[in-house]
Amino acid sequence: MKLKSIVVLSAAVVMAGLPVFAKSKTAKKFAVNSEKSLEVFLTFDEETESYTAKGNPVTGDGFEGKGLVFDGSDDYLELDKKILEGDGLTFSVNIKPESWAYWERIFDFGNGSDCDVWLGLDQATKALRLAAGSATVLAPLPETGKWTTVTVTFGEKNAAIYINGKLSQKLSKGVSPKKVLATVKGIYVGKSNWNDPLYKGIMDNIFVASRILSAEEVQAVAAGFINTDSAGYQK
Repeated sequence: MKLKSIVVLSAAVVMAGLPVFAKSKTAKKFAVNSEKSLEVFLTFDEETESYTAKGNPVTGDGFEGKGLVFDGSDDYLELDKKILEGDGLTFSVNIKPESWAYWERIFDFGNGSDCDVWLGLDQATKALRLAAGSATVLAPLPETGKWTTVTVTFGEKNAAIYINGKLSQKLSKGVSPKKVLATVKGIYVGKSNWNDPLYKGIMDNIFVASRILSAEEVQAVAAGFINTDSAGYQK
């Protein structure tokens, strides 16, 4: 088992010169700063990055630079409860799945029973599913062997999935992250709170904000990231 310390980025860390990621030279990129409610930003390129890893995930070729390789057996990440303290949440990641198994998880935040929010392969629809309270939000399942940017948002009255920055489905219902926090057990990336398959493939640029990003901001996240200082100047 490999155990690293959790990442919850403070404003000082956010300003500390994170690398630039650009999916498109013309598309607007997301400006990373302390006013964006950023809680987690993992690129797997910096030696100073820290995160809680279980199993033995290793780095490999990522979306750009390095990514984290999940073996589908015992590799997963744990995130800090702080990400659930806002009124909404946005989770975004670049994924390159090696294979898919029914109920395989990209993430799972909750307790595995009455209050659980998860993203993964739904057996009934064969689609990518975000389950958030009473909301079941669907998107086409990302292809194996190819990179896809998946972004989801949820709150008490909102749940949505975006694929490569484009809205797939949005519902006017969901669940408050604070309600999930009240009974949460596992806050996992790549693993379920149930006895379900673990994610098998590569992840890169794991991004979590403790609010619901706008559609324009989601497009900017899919385009990549730039780091700015507190005054908004690009570094």
